[in-house]
Amino acid sequence: METSYRPMTARERAELESLVSPVATVLRAGLFLLAVTTIGWILAGLQEYIGQAVGRPIQLPLWLLPTVMIGLWLYIRAGQWTGGRRLRAQVRRDLERGELAHHRVRVMEALEAPEIEDEGPVFFVREADGTTLFFGGQEMARYKGRGFPWSEFEITESPESRRFFRLRPVGGSFPEVQQRAPLGFAEAKELGVFTANFGVVDLTLEQLAKEA
Repeated sequence: METSYRPMTARERAELESLVSPVATVLRAGLFLLAVTTIGWILAGLQEYIGQAVGRPIQLPLWLLPTVMIGLWLYIRAGQWTGGRRLRAQVRRDLERGELAHHRVRVMEALEAPEIEDEGPVFFVREADGTTLFFGGQEMARYKGRGFPWSEFEITESPESRRFFRLRPVGGSFPEVQQRAPLGFAEAKELGVFTANFGVVDLTLEQLAKEA
């Protein structure tokens, strides 16, 4: 995979800036507080219902402890899902750099796993250097409609935060795309399909085809 860099356009910069803007920070905080408040309200109501059912109102705010524990869990999980402070720091460094990365991929083999529900199909391609890449997410249905996987194409992403922007064809559609069964949940999680639009897997296409 050959990599080159070019300056960001104003639209691409705005997309990255939206991830670290004060508005986005306030929105994330607001959604978190709303979720925790809703959980607390439900647990407080449940405690009151139990007190009425047993004929002895519970005076201590027992609902408070599980609310705090659930709120802490949500805070930790949200950081894992969104990348947290680390990702925001990487985005700021990408903005300071002002460039996007373009990875040129030349396809030797291709394998498709059909989509389950509305998650989009997953594609695996073997590059000329033997590396196996996966491409997943709902956007892949649109790219498939445009002929993906192409025999040669470019991936555009931010260099450090690895914010995926787009795929761009350089050659025509790859002529022979193998088919396999849809990915199971455990297999997709292990391969990292749920956490990125594309990435490297340490398996050959033959092994991935046999996984089905």
